[in-house]
Amino acid sequence: MKKRIATAILTLAMLCTMLPTALAAGTAIALDKEVYLPGETMTIQLSGTLPEEGHVMIYKENARIGQFYTYEGISYLDTTNTWTVDAPSDVGNYQVRVYGTFPHDDTIAASALMATKNFTVSYTGGSTAPTTPTTPSVSSGAIGLDKDAYTINEPMVVTLNGTFPEVGHVMIYKQNAKIDQFYAYEGISYLDATNTWRREAPDDIGSYQVRIYGTYPHDHAIAASALMATKDFTVAYNTTGKPGITLSKPSFAAEESMSITATGLSPVQIESGAVLMIYPQSGKLDQFAAYENVRDMDATNTWKVGAPRDAGIYEVRLYAQYPTYLTDLATGLLAQTTFTVGGAALPNQPVSGSVTPGQNGVSDWAIPEINNAIQEGLVTDKVTVDFSRPITREEFCELAVKLYEAISGNTAQAAPANTFTDTQNPEILKAYQLKIVNGTGQGLFSPGNPISRQEIATMLLRTVKAAVPALDTSAPNAPAFVDSGDIADWAREGVNYFASKEIIKGANGAFMPKANTTCEAAIALVKRTFDSFTAI
Repeated sequence: MKKRIATAILTLAMLCTMLPTALAAGTAIALDKEVYLPGETMTIQLSGTLPEEGHVMIYKENARIGQFYTYEGISYLDTTNTWTVDAPSDVGNYQVRVYGTFPHDDTIAASALMATKNFTVSYTGGSTAPTTPTTPSVSSGAIGLDKDAYTINEPMVVTLNGTFPEVGHVMIYKQNAKIDQFYAYEGISYLDATNTWRREAPDDIGSYQVRIYGTYPHDHAIAASALMATKDFTVAYNTTGKPGITLSKPSFAAEESMSITATGLSPVQIESGAVLMIYPQSGKLDQFAAYENVRDMDATNTWKVGAPRDAGIYEVRLYAQYPTYLTDLATGLLAQTTFTVGGAALPNQPVSGSVTPGQNGVSDWAIPEINNAIQEGLVTDKVTVDFSRPITREEFCELAVKLYEAISGNTAQAAPANTFTDTQNPEILKAYQLKIVNGTGQGLFSPGNPISRQEIATMLLRTVKAAVPALDTSAPNAPAFVDSGDIADWAREGVNYFASKEIIKGANGAFMPKANTTCEAAIALVKRTFDSFTAI
């Protein structure tokens, strides 16, 4: 019996000596934090008595012995037993393990495991470990742009605000583009110390987006979980509204030398292909008489050319690029002006300063209100060329946006450039974003269509509602028109409101809801509405 007891004691003693000695001494692992960005430097501190042949190893949580991410022999650590290593590049839950010897197989690992410490790799980083790696919430504040809209090829500055993984990427996409349809990208680790990326804006107009991914988005699965921030911006042919054309004089003899100067263009616009072209009045794109790239002109951007030899009315047009290269002609036409050759009569020009009796077909009754509207900045050149013609949907949108900004004091923001297929006019896109107008169906806006009186009443009401959200639009004293049955249900609120305030008036008791509105009448309505909301 004594022999058996002695044998048992000896066996137990042998087993104890097989256990890692540091386990009894309280081997511990300390990390400088619990959550790391992919690739972030992490500091692992070991304490206790550690065998020289021991190893410290990083594993994905629940990984098998041979599935380690990286390791280091304890004998190679410094005198403080500190290991400085890059965190794994993949998000997930991880574990630091200390083994008394290198774990060649499961049997050794089971007996040699001395200590463990869990940590997480996440795109968001942080100081407290989440239960599972977190998917970053997408925000726009993490990306700063030096401006919201650029001309094609204009230098842009993208600044990242916050902490991002070294393996992350900042990328530029056309809005709604798929993962592999990026325009440009840069690894975050290649940015400067201020996390600033400087590059040229895309060379096509449209709506774009800067995206930050926590890693390069190889596929849709990665992209869905790695998208950290987005920021929208626009590329347009012009963002300043300042380009213009100056002629040495308005009329020329046949083949007389004339000077044409392009004004208000940035160096980027010039280098991107801005071009001056001479056309017969209303000439089609391929009917030009002459053209010259602005970058080939002198330092004043002046083109010296002979006037056409045939008498008539001509136009000089300033395009952002040669017309056949333009994605959208309406926004690519930056400016135009008219001149005559051989004594032809010059067509109406936009009013400058104030309108005079009879100028451009203006009616005497409209002159005071039009001049006041010009002074208040409520008109555009388009609507002062011919006061007697019907105003178009596009032109009234431009007036409505000016009215909104004048009443509210806010700058209107535009909807995406691809909202409509038949226009990219930023003023129309602003009116659409403000819910002043809708399209006409199938992606169209129909900018050149005339606008009816009841449509104007509705657009005006939406404009003032956008500027004054708490507006009371009840109109108990609205006049009863003899043709009220012809007013569409959707237009009644606007008609009644503005008629009750005598901003829109009828004639002989009739409202005439489907009649078109002239430019001068539209200007007068906008001015009266402005006065109603700004009167002290």
